[in-house]
Amino acid sequence: MSFLRLLAALWLVLASAPAMADWHRATSRHFVIYSDQPADGLKAYAEKLERFDQAVRSARAMKDPPLSEAGKLKVYVLRDPQAVEKILGAEGSGIYGFYIPQASGAVAFVNRARTRDKFELDGQAVFFHEYLHHLMLQDLDSSMPAWLVEGFAEFFATAQIADDGSVVLGHVPEYRSWGLFNLKGLTIEEMLGANDRHIDEDEWELTYGRGWLLTHYLTFEKSRRGQLGRYIQGIRRGETPLASAQAAFGDLKQLNRELDQHLRKKRHSGIVIPATKITVGVPATRNAVQGLIYAQALVPQDKTVRRLLVRQMIADSKLAEAGKLYESIAFDPHAGKAREQRLKVLAALRSGKAQEALAALDALAKKEEKES
Repeated sequence: MSFLRLLAALWLVLASAPAMADWHRATSRHFVIYSDQPADGLKAYAEKLERFDQAVRSARAMKDPPLSEAGKLKVYVLRDPQAVEKILGAEGSGIYGFYIPQASGAVAFVNRARTRDKFELDGQAVFFHEYLHHLMLQDLDSSMPAWLVEGFAEFFATAQIADDGSVVLGHVPEYRSWGLFNLKGLTIEEMLGANDRHIDEDEWELTYGRGWLLTHYLTFEKSRRGQLGRYIQGIRRGETPLASAQAAFGDLKQLNRELDQHLRKKRHSGIVIPATKITVGVPATRNAVQGLIYAQALVPQDKTVRRLLVRQMIADSKLAEAGKLYESIAFDPHAGKAREQRLKVLAALRSGKAQEALAALDALAKKEEKES
């Protein structure tokens, strides 16, 4: 995106945003948060994030070393999903929020809109899910199958913070209900074995939903205690995910039947982390009119971030959305000699050819490496 286009986009957002004086910055033990909420509201929001962080660390017995300012997760809290899309220049993409792991400091863009419909995803669940990925990156020393990465994140995404300060983990992600009860296609062997074939959008939905179901079942079913740990250890030792699953879980078809029974239960267990086990400091807040400006400047010009998002959308079979997001890269007037290759990526996305688009992205990376 050119500098003039960036300025134009910035002023469009500023024109529809609250007065710049309404933007505040909150600093807490693990987060630096920018938002257009009033100071008291932002302080409460920061305390909620810290309470969630402490509950997760307690449940997972995670260490909690002190962080420098640069080591804290920077969070930009926008009004609603449409504001997140506008920041990306990707209106209509369906992006509720996103997380950028980068060496210079991880950044998350989220929205604070809550829904009263339990069958709809909202901004809090998206942030809790993405924050689990942030914590897992610090805790895992090897790559894990998608069902475990996403299922584990979904297990914590539905956390509920009670009035007494306790946190309940493990609630059913009702927004996955339709997929859990209606979608078919991804076998237990493919899911546990981390099959590397391209899976479609429905199968990705099953990866999230059945991933949560299996994580929940292995956590609370007494006869299966310790099996998840053995599965992970097997992968760490170099076993294939499928071989490790067979060794840890036994008959996978029997496990699948048990999962179906677990899904049909009327009530599911949860973990309560009492308030007495959670220590939340008092976040400091101040006016931060630069918050929105920095948010606007960070993402549209960061082509690496955009490409990561495009790849994720292709993996999720959301090719139309990926095309919308990619347009700002393909038509960048300062694209250089690789512009023709960018247009090939866009053409593949618009024609619905996922593998061709990925191949074109790989070729583009090689061309740009030669140019640099």
